[in-house]
Amino acid sequence: MNKSGMRLLCLLATIPISAAYAQHDEEDDLEKVYGNKALVSIATGSKQQLALAPAITSVLTSRDFQAMGLTDLDQALAAIPGLHVSRSSILDEPLFTMRGISHALAPHVLLLQDGLPLSMSFTGSKNTTWVDYPLNNVARIEVIRGPGSALYGADAFSGVVNIITKKGADKKGFEAGLRHSNDKRKSIWLNAGAIWGDWATAGYLRIGENGRRERLIDVDGQLLRDRQSGSNASLAPGFVNDNSRALDINLSAQNQAWTLLFDFRQRRDIGTGAGVGPALDPVGRITGEMLRASARWKAVLDSNAHWELEWQAAFSKNKQIINRDLVLYPPGARFPTGVFPNGMTGHPDVFERHALLSAHLQYSGWENHRLRLASGFEDHHLYETRTIKNYEFNALGIPVPVGQARDYSLKQPFLMPQRRRLHYVYAQDEWNLHQGWNLTSGIRHDAYSDFGASTNLRMALVWAARRDMTFKFLYGTAFRAPSFNEAYSINNPVNRGNPALRPERISTLEGGFNWQATDLLQTTVNLYAYRMKDMILSQANPAPGIGSTFQNAGRAHGKGLEMEAVWDNKRDWRLSAHYSYQRAIDDVNQRPIPYLPQHRLYLRTEWQGWNQWRLGAQANGVFKRARAAQDNRPAIANYHTLDLSLRRKFAHGSWDLALLLTNLGNADARDPSSAPGVLPNDYPLAGRAFALEISHHF
Repeated sequence: MNKSGMRLLCLLATIPISAAYAQHDEEDDLEKVYGNKALVSIATGSKQQLALAPAITSVLTSRDFQAMGLTDLDQALAAIPGLHVSRSSILDEPLFTMRGISHALAPHVLLLQDGLPLSMSFTGSKNTTWVDYPLNNVARIEVIRGPGSALYGADAFSGVVNIITKKGADKKGFEAGLRHSNDKRKSIWLNAGAIWGDWATAGYLRIGENGRRERLIDVDGQLLRDRQSGSNASLAPGFVNDNSRALDINLSAQNQAWTLLFDFRQRRDIGTGAGVGPALDPVGRITGEMLRASARWKAVLDSNAHWELEWQAAFSKNKQIINRDLVLYPPGARFPTGVFPNGMTGHPDVFERHALLSAHLQYSGWENHRLRLASGFEDHHLYETRTIKNYEFNALGIPVPVGQARDYSLKQPFLMPQRRRLHYVYAQDEWNLHQGWNLTSGIRHDAYSDFGASTNLRMALVWAARRDMTFKFLYGTAFRAPSFNEAYSINNPVNRGNPALRPERISTLEGGFNWQATDLLQTTVNLYAYRMKDMILSQANPAPGIGSTFQNAGRAHGKGLEMEAVWDNKRDWRLSAHYSYQRAIDDVNQRPIPYLPQHRLYLRTEWQGWNQWRLGAQANGVFKRARAAQDNRPAIANYHTLDLSLRRKFAHGSWDLALLLTNLGNADARDPSSAPGVLPNDYPLAGRAFALEISHHF
């Protein structure tokens, strides 16, 4: 298709992204019948019953957050079968991985907020403002487990998470709240909603601060280097550097046709976790910002409501700047080229802007069919980088100390400005084959300006065998685009880019079974199998150089099982549990893909007690995580954690008081580190903590 044809489709068709969020339209009648949680729109772009959605989907609502005592997104996603939440030792960032598909930055799960991506082109993953994501302004979270590129394009590889913020219709009046914990975490927020004529408006403001939690790193990579070189530079034992300060602003306005959104997220003075390099860094600080505005217009074009048109435009700016230079190696670190008396320091700054324009057209005039056509354009521009450091590379790729830090933005930048443009088209048909049988098929073509094109398919057959029993048979393909860092990074002492990279690809088969066993008990069983190729891996550079280069060097396959049961007496007691089994095998070395759990068990209970008291508890068990090939350290220890919440409303519901306890048993939970030179004893997670939360509605 030529460029003129592509532009024409941009003006005539639809958007898979804008289709993903909850809307107030004629389908609200379904919500009145089935309830808010029983409906999902992430699977096709239109609301439908969760059990009948042509994908393996899950939903959590703000009611769940309160009942479970959840305050942050990483806690909420732990309640999703097949989705594992771990922590990166860099920036202490939460990583969301599905079904055994692993990466250091977890870019295989596409994260959306109100249907728009929360990604940076630099990393291909969520941006650095993600150190924490509070739930005070979240109405619901919708999750697809499995490939989503036929609807959402790049990076919807192993799953999609759409965070739907509260709009004016979700808020009544004002809410002010504060939370303070014994582990130096505190937050205050204000939520407001009002109706102005035809417009429903909402606003949200939150200010937070995270102090350092005392998680001890007893041995780091520099300590191992000291033992080899005879130096004494390591700062271990020392604590994880996990400080940060937060500012969140969210504004929205909606009427029957328009949805206007504005969002600003800032995380200042983010600590480096256990260090960006292979050594503890108690000094380095990073600030990340994201500013985004979007407008969506939707209209029914005919009196029979057969034609529906939707347009969306969005613009965002992301930046990552270094407040205080990152210490890659501490003072006294020794290399063959000399000693770094002030440590090896780096200062990479990144500035991005993104523009999206899209439209979709839906037609439901054919009997038993609903057709969606879509097209869009995206412009991803990493328009400025800055490189300040106190070293440079010699001809062998070994760092040489140069004394005081200097500006190398022109001489030896870590990354030059980059730009990537994308055009896409997609089509989807929902076909009611016969009573109880529905077939959803879709195809999407993405054309990139730098690495080429990718076409992805989906087929989903859903059979409602009885009112209480549903079967799903699914097939889909997906891809992950190389990030700018993977493709174009240069002069990096850790990982260097490769402009010849191709996208990663996956094909997946899934089967699902949902049974409403009784009025109180619902059960779900899902099976899946997938194959991946062209996986982007970091491959060690030949000696005597240091560091690695990204290559399409991996192939893998996996299979798994997800089981879920929910018992709800509809009055005062709810029990739920899920078990996930996953086995992913690296085809190159015929070993399990490392670091992710083969088994996970999750239990949850909620009790509405006497006199408006509510008790919530959740237990999370993680079992059997493999080490990497040729990593001879002892097996990674299993762990289980228990969280409790106690909540009560006062003064006719205008005051809400909660006591929140996490990791009640103070389990020594650790996430695995790469073999074995960075954190030989792995990365410790947070210990026991309790928080007091109070909010007032007026």
